[in-house]
Amino acid sequence: MKVLFFGIFFLSACASIQTLDGGEKDVTPPEIVATTPDSAQLFVTNPLIELRFDEYIKTKNAADLLIISPSQIKAPTITVKGKKVFIQLNDSLKKNTTYSINFNGSIVDFNEGNPMDYFKYVFSTGSYIDSFSYQGNVSDVLSTKACNECNVHLYKSFNDSLILTTKPDYIVRTSESGSFIIDNLPLDSFLVYAIKDQNKNLLLDDKDYISISKIINTNTNKNDSIAVFPYNTKKKNKPKVLSSTKPGVLKIAFEHPVSTLSTDLTSSNRKIKYSFNRTRDTLTSFYFPDSDSSFITLTLDTFSYSLIYLKRKKTKQFNLTAYSGMDGIYISTDYTIDSINYSKLRVIQDSIVLENKPLKSDYQTITINSSFDKAKKLTLEIDSGFIRDYYNNTNRTDTLIISPKLIENPSLQLIVNLSDTGTYIIQLISRSKVINQYKINQSKTLTIPNLNPGLYELVLIKDTNRNGLWDSGNPFTKLKPENRKISESFEMRLNWDKELIINDL
Repeated sequence: MKVLFFGIFFLSACASIQTLDGGEKDVTPPEIVATTPDSAQLFVTNPLIELRFDEYIKTKNAADLLIISPSQIKAPTITVKGKKVFIQLNDSLKKNTTYSINFNGSIVDFNEGNPMDYFKYVFSTGSYIDSFSYQGNVSDVLSTKACNECNVHLYKSFNDSLILTTKPDYIVRTSESGSFIIDNLPLDSFLVYAIKDQNKNLLLDDKDYISISKIINTNTNKNDSIAVFPYNTKKKNKPKVLSSTKPGVLKIAFEHPVSTLSTDLTSSNRKIKYSFNRTRDTLTSFYFPDSDSSFITLTLDTFSYSLIYLKRKKTKQFNLTAYSGMDGIYISTDYTIDSINYSKLRVIQDSIVLENKPLKSDYQTITINSSFDKAKKLTLEIDSGFIRDYYNNTNRTDTLIISPKLIENPSLQLIVNLSDTGTYIIQLISRSKVINQYKINQSKTLTIPNLNPGLYELVLIKDTNRNGLWDSGNPFTKLKPENRKISESFEMRLNWDKELIINDL
């Protein structure tokens, strides 16, 4: 009975580790007081490692953070008992090999979660500790910033496809600044990859970031630079038809930006028209089927898809929207414009009917060049029949008001200096979205008017293959990603135009 009581008391005591009330918060990290075997021990044969600390501890994301080199095929078993951590290596120890364990913040104190200071445990199964190293920095091509969540993989074999199937022989994680150093390497040559491993399986998968491989020798003590870029496998760019109730207008979204596209519309004598959004991952097509149903064939890069569109039987009326801009008055609809009757439109300001000068039109927007005062209200009186689509749908009779612009949105002037005549893309970015995109092949000055106040960035891309997109690299063909540069963020303010200079990559 006494033994049973003692056992219950012991378990209860173990479960009652609590923070004392009052006093300053504990910010002291746990410290190692002893290890078995000793760190830097030679001729180690026992795969069980014991670490003893000066306080109660626990593990935190040990499966992701704790790194053992050479890499283990079987994951180690990590056990915490009070102030001790036991690491059981489940792979057989290799002869004459130096092993290192980086904890990377995976051990924290029990109460406050303070991570252990940097500590690397090293031992050897042979007569010496390997002392060569490899170091450098990893950057992200897409963000142009340091990659602080990348791994650097070292392989003894020089087969590039190992990154797809085999875990590395040695591995190190980059620091917050993107730097890395892997010590205790043997004198040898290695195949090197840097990877942003999204699912943390130490293999290259779609949507990971990867570098071009290189071969290094550990007797060359130089600081290396590695760049990672998005890895996109040639999977089918499956389209998704977005819901639309507008006859003759079809919107299709794609999983990835589309490089090349061809279309074919059967049962029609009129050619299909289409346009992409700025990031080329959403397509809007305008077409005029002659029959009750039409097939559309899309050929995207190397894949083809067929879609069917059913012609509507009934006509309906639709609304219009209007606003003023740099070129004049813009009138828009979600339907496909087939004909325009300008006698059905009256533009009025100060009770005077202004002359309408059609400037241009596309499939959903009309631009009218009228002389008007932007500081005064505009009234647009629009009769039914002003716009008709191919199915004889027409706009509703309506009166649209364009409010005066008392405050002008700012303009941005870009002075672009290029050193060659290749094709470049300039993107204006706001809130991670492409607001404007321009293609140029020589130095020039661009003016971007009427920008909303806010923060922006500029991206300059060398469009080597002239497809209007930024293209990533290919680690297996050694194709490097297209060069790109991102500006610092800048602010556009009301009534405050800005001038920026963009120099070559």
